[in-house]
Amino acid sequence: MLLPVLLRCIALAPQGGNVHATLDTLEARLAPVAQAQDAKSFAIQEEVQAALLECISSDRLQEASDFRRAAGLFAPSSGDLLPLEARYELLLVAAAEGDSEARSRLGLAWDNLLVGMGRGRRIGAPKIAVPRGGEAWEVHPTADAILAVYRDPAGAAAAAKEKTNNPELQELVDADQKARDFDFSKVTPAQLDEMSKGDATRLRRTKEIVQAGTLATADDFDHAALVFQHGNVFEDYATAHELSVSALLLGKRTASWLAGASYDRMLVHCGIPQRFATQYGGVGGVTRLQRVETWGINDTERKRIVRTTLEEARKRKF
Repeated sequence: MLLPVLLRCIALAPQGGNVHATLDTLEARLAPVAQAQDAKSFAIQEEVQAALLECISSDRLQEASDFRRAAGLFAPSSGDLLPLEARYELLLVAAAEGDSEARSRLGLAWDNLLVGMGRGRRIGAPKIAVPRGGEAWEVHPTADAILAVYRDPAGAAAAAKEKTNNPELQELVDADQKARDFDFSKVTPAQLDEMSKGDATRLRRTKEIVQAGTLATADDFDHAALVFQHGNVFEDYATAHELSVSALLLGKRTASWLAGASYDRMLVHCGIPQRFATQYGGVGGVTRLQRVETWGINDTERKRIVRTTLEEARKRKF
């Protein structure tokens, strides 16, 4: 059978550069059946995916291109959200590490994940014929400023270097952080109410700036993302993620933390376990890490995006 053969290839291959040979083998096995729909082809796709999961769990992916190539090996989701999540997260790591091909594919993977969540596409590239009864595939576009970055990351990054930061966005994010400058373990209802009112006002103004297309630099996108992250609905969290990814694509490497945190917050908001382990909630007066799904993701990915491991997140003190 194919699976034992592939797993033996992985187990016997030395660590380090030979992961490239493993990926070569898996890509060669998958290529003839990648688009096929018959039972035999699907079985091969599943077996390749199982071998890929072994690569991830044994932490063999290290270079940006490793993560991007691995993303292309997941089997069709067949209604399962996890392969769509894992594929997107691998591409996000590769993009954060500077892989240009991953950066160009990120919008499509994001759209596919959103379709899997039943939320509809937001980037809409490339254009496709919406299948019959496929309302989930319709495009409900995000802001034009975000679309411009996703569709031409390199061109947008070059243009951003010639721009200056929007001072109003700096003021808004400064006010956002100042509103949170208190001990949350001793916070009063009045403080929370004041913070919430301020968040709503800041978010309303930030939405106007984003829609007006006056974001110019990586810092602008990063600042807007932080304000959106303190919204209350799916649209706010999805936009926060797109803005922080845009900041990352424009050259702000540290924006990856907010990209991971906004992604987790969006998932948790939808009742889906988080992946990067950034979201906490109060249980019986104790702050604890909310549910984390570990299928198809490892601590190397977490460290590249949010700079912490799952165990470190679990041990975090408040």
